[in-house]
Amino acid sequence: MKKEMKRNTNILLIFLATLALAVWPIGNISSPADAIGGNFVVHGGPLRQAIASATYNPSSNQYMVVWEDNISGQNQAKGIILDTNGLPVGSSFYISPSDSIQTRPVVVYNNADNEYFVTWKDSKASLINGLNIYGQRFASDATPVGNTITVSSGPKNEEEHWVVYNSLNNQYLSVWRDTRNELTNGIDIFGQIVNADGSLFGSEIPISTATNHQLFQQLAFNSANNQYLIVWRELRNLDTTGPDIYGQRVNESGNLVGSEIVVSNAANQQMRPTLRYNSQLNEYLVVWGDGTNAATLYDIYGARVNAKGNVVRAQPISTSIGAQFRQEIDYNSVNGQYLVAYADNRNSLTSGFDIRGQLLKNRGQVLGPEITISNAVGDQIKPIVSYNSVNNNYLVVWSDFRNGNFDIYGQIVG
Repeated sequence: MKKEMKRNTNILLIFLATLALAVWPIGNISSPADAIGGNFVVHGGPLRQAIASATYNPSSNQYMVVWEDNISGQNQAKGIILDTNGLPVGSSFYISPSDSIQTRPVVVYNNADNEYFVTWKDSKASLINGLNIYGQRFASDATPVGNTITVSSGPKNEEEHWVVYNSLNNQYLSVWRDTRNELTNGIDIFGQIVNADGSLFGSEIPISTATNHQLFQQLAFNSANNQYLIVWRELRNLDTTGPDIYGQRVNESGNLVGSEIVVSNAANQQMRPTLRYNSQLNEYLVVWGDGTNAATLYDIYGARVNAKGNVVRAQPISTSIGAQFRQEIDYNSVNGQYLVAYADNRNSLTSGFDIRGQLLKNRGQVLGPEITISNAVGDQIKPIVSYNSVNNNYLVVWSDFRNGNFDIYGQIVG
């Protein structure tokens, strides 16, 4: 009888454990991450290397990192391939053969063609059209593919921009803040779909042209609904709620879907949103710097936005003393988790700004303690996060002033 009772008890425990795993996905109970090894130099030099972007290539299990490099006093876009330990694969290279001023390069990976696509802001036509957005395709070994692509050559400046890859249509969507209507209506958000071969698909898309400024836009692609979500810092309510976070869905053809989304209009400032798509839950997580709590300066907040554009839940991510800002995020589809990395100024009077990180569960709740990614003497700012689906860890890169000028540094977190 005792043996039978013990056997039944064991069966019950196994059943309860199985039920727990079914109700709470493994992504919500995985162990917290930490920095693996030490910080490493992605690219350094006697002048300024800053404002990096990075993407992961699962086919070769490598990364491409791009940045703006101050060469002889003039910014030009450069890049490098890294292995999964952060070591360079070959030498750094120029993104464009032009000797024009190139700033803020952004890179994404195309899994259908095993290519990278880099876009940047370029001055080559500045006397006629201002600053425009250009692009260049690269093979997986960083060999240029085809010619330079003119993504946008509007009548005024196209400034801070981002790009995302559509894996269903094998296309890209580039979005930027646009000054063509600045004197009459403020700064707007425009976009352009680019085919995988570099040709343009359709015409430019006016994503938001509301009165006053729309700034600091970011975007993500939803592979279940074949849609994009673009978010930005919105100033139309500057005199009432202050800067807010708004969003807009766009379909695969470039048409707006539904009305604009108020992601957050809390009192005081919300700034510089970023986001990632969650393929397990078919939703987005939008994160931003938030000035609601004056006692802690800026904090990091986040909100889930479902595929229909409804804000599901808003919650704090980091409310530590001092300011947390210039956050970036990527999604781990294996564990159902996010890593948010951000600049942190709690030690600004002693060692300067640091890079810290926070793991989040699948539904955006904080998972484990805050991660110190870099606290070297000198400022570390503007982090970028790229998830590695083969090694199940993350690459974080940032602009680093530890050597008396800005270099690009990195850290593996897993």
